[in-house]
Order: sequence, then structure tokens, then C-alpha cells
Amino acid sequence: MAKKKVKQLTLATLNKLDSKLNEKKSVYINIGGDDYEVIIDKHFRKSTIHLLILNYLNILQDLKSKQEVTFETLMDTNKLLNTLIVKYFTNIPLPEITNIEGLIAVSNTLLDLGIMEALFNEHFDKNEIEKLVDEVNKVAKNIGKLQGEIGFSAIINELEKSVNIDNDLEEGIEKLEQIANEVSENAWF
Repeated sequence: MAKKKVKQLTLATLNKLDSKLNEKKSVYINIGGDDYEVIIDKHFRKSTIHLLILNYLNILQDLKSKQEVTFETLMDTNKLLNTLIVKYFTNIPLPEITNIEGLIAVSNTLLDLGIMEALFNEHFDKNEIEKLVDEVNKVAKNIGKLQGEIGFSAIINELEKSVNIDNDLEEGIEKLEQIANEVSENAWF
């Protein structure tokens, strides 16, 4: 039996192997009868996956610290992960990571136009998506914890709004009563 030749790992070999990770392909997505070219990565680099996860966690952390978190915002965070995948592994121009509202808006657009479905169901390599999901699952506990905290903040904000509405309502009723009293005191009848 012949022994398998062992190759040397040189800088040139590393560069050659690394360049394979940069391979891209053109795909076409039909929107309203028109085809649009989208360039996607053939390989999802682990370093890029880690950057994506880090930015997703940062977005969740930012949302957690905001005062006006709603249930709708919480639901939108689920779409953001897919939007970040599109941001990092396609040439589709998306808002900066710091523009959370812009990312949420474009998430809805990508979903409504069928772009998200086309990319994930037809064009992204299933093995690459699986690799990404495995990495996300490694930090899923932290993601779940942050989403839970965001949900708790949303509940608190909703309760505070209802308390403010109740307080405003009570103040409004008191003002109406004052006006009614003044009108009845000054009435000519």
C-alpha cells in the first residue's frame, strides 16, 4: 500500500487555499418580472460568520438598552439575523449595522419582495447555511437571553405607556370637570 503524500503548508499554499474561500457566483432573482443579478459568496468564512454573530449580539444589546422597545421590535430582531446574512454574503447594499431601524425596514423589503426566500431556498449553499447555523447555535443561549431581556423591556414600556395614558386620562377628566364647573358658575341661565 502506497503512503499518501503529505504536503507542506507554506505561505503560498495558505494564500491559495484562502483565495478559494473568496469565490463568488452570480445568481438572478426575479422581482416583478425583471431579473436582478446578485453576487453571492460560495463559501461562508468562519471569520465573517463570527463577525456577523458579534454584530447581531451588538444589535440586540443596543435594542435592550433603548427606552422605546416594543413587541414589534422584538419580532423584527428575528428577521435581522437573515438580513445580516444577506449583508455579509451578498453584494446587496444594506444599511450600516448601527442603523437598526434601517436594517429592520430593509428586512421587511427583502421579505416582501421575495428576495430573502430566493436567496435562502434557491441560491445559498445549504452546507454553508448549516455551517452558519452551527456557529449561531454555539451562542444561541446568549442570543436567547438578550431577546428575553428585550422582551421584558418591551413589556415594561407597554405597561408604562398604559400608565401614562391612564394618568393623562385622569388629568383630562379633571380638566373637563374644572371647565364644566367654571362654565356652570358663569352660566347665564
